[in-house]
Formats: sequence, structure tokens, C-alpha cells
Amino acid sequence: MDNLTEFNKDKPTIIKLINKHRLDNKNKWYKVSVSCGGINYEMKCFNTWVQRCQLYKNNKLISTEASAMDLTVNNFKQYLNNLIR
Repeated sequence: MDNLTEFNKDKPTIIKLINKHRLDNKNKWYKVSVSCGGINYEMKCFNTWVQRCQLYKNNKLISTEASAMDLTVNNFKQYLNNLIR
């Protein structure tokens, strides 16, 4: 499973990097470990489905999220935009 790791990038850049990582891993599981605004996001994804996203602040789990399956690309990007703070 391929992993994207990025820290301390701005929100639009992170969303672009996650989408590029999705395209590079089409029809495969992939992981995302990113940080934005003091929050760490650990995701396990397949295509446009975020099966699990755990949000951490100061190494403490603050939330676990998931998206619907088979989102359109636009809905996937909107989900990320709403998720990432």
C-alpha cells in the first residue's frame, strides 16, 4: 500500500497532493499521512472512498471520520475540503 506523507502544507496544496496520490494509485488501496493547522490526518483510502480518517491533535485522537463510497471526483475534493481544517 503506497503512502503519501506531507507535513505543514496549506489546505489547497494538501488536497491537490492527495488527489494526485489517488490518481497515481488508481484501483488500489493507499494511505495518506498529512498535517495542516496543527492537526494530523491519517487516512486509508481506495479510489475516492476514504474508508477511515483519524484526526490527531497533540498526538491525541480527536475524531474518526469516513466518506461515502464511490464519490465523484468533485465530491471527493469537497469532502477533503470540509474535512481538513
